Amino acid sequence: MNETIEKTFDLKINLDVIAEDAYKDHIMIMNFLEKRDATALKSAVTIHLHHAAWTEQLFSNSD
Repeated sequence: MNETIEKTFDLKINLDVIAEDAYKDHIMIMNFLEKRDATALKSAVTIHLHHAAWTEQLFSNSD
C-alpha cells in the first residue's frame, strides 16, 4: 500500500483527481463505520479498492 501511495505522488498526473477520489472514498468508509453498517462498509471498501486498482493500472501503463 505504501508503494502505491508513493507512486501516486511521484506520478503527478491527475493527482488532484486521484486525491479527491481517495478522500471521498475514505469519507464514505468513515460514515458507514459510524453507522455500524457492515454491508454498506464492505461495499465502500470494495469501491475504494477498485479505485486503487485503477490507479495502480495507471502506474503499470506509465512505466
